[in-house]
Amino acid sequence: MTATDSPTATGCPTTDTAGTATASYQAGALSLDKTGPTSDDLSSGATVGGITSLSSASFDVAGYCGAGAPRLNVTTADGKTHFFGCSANKPATSNHVTLDLSAAGDGSGNGGVAPDATVTALNFVFDESGATTLTNIKFNGMSQ
Repeated sequence: MTATDSPTATGCPTTDTAGTATASYQAGALSLDKTGPTSDDLSSGATVGGITSLSSASFDVAGYCGAGAPRLNVTTADGKTHFFGCSANKPATSNHVTLDLSAAGDGSGNGGVAPDATVTALNFVFDESGATTLTNIKFNGMSQ
């Protein structure tokens, strides 16, 4: 799926920079990219369905791994959205990212995802300029 950001079109401000954001999932690999500046209000991503509780999340990353992209946004039944960025959870010597779902790892400051919390939405978001591919994606120890 590709989204295009065109200044003055569909409500985009005239100060926007034209860009694209693309997401695809094939053979266990989630590819995400965004052209244009990070400040541009455009992102690629993917929604993960069927998960109502979250005790662990991990993936391998090839490509861009920044503070906020790719990130996992987790919305819980209390209406709070928690986010867990790539670089804060990736060791310097590895491309494997294991997300710290506790308050310490929650970039939103919303206290982390409690093991007994009900998950209402789970989304990968890529809204910084660049490209990345996620593989070996696991939630609760199970491959997706």
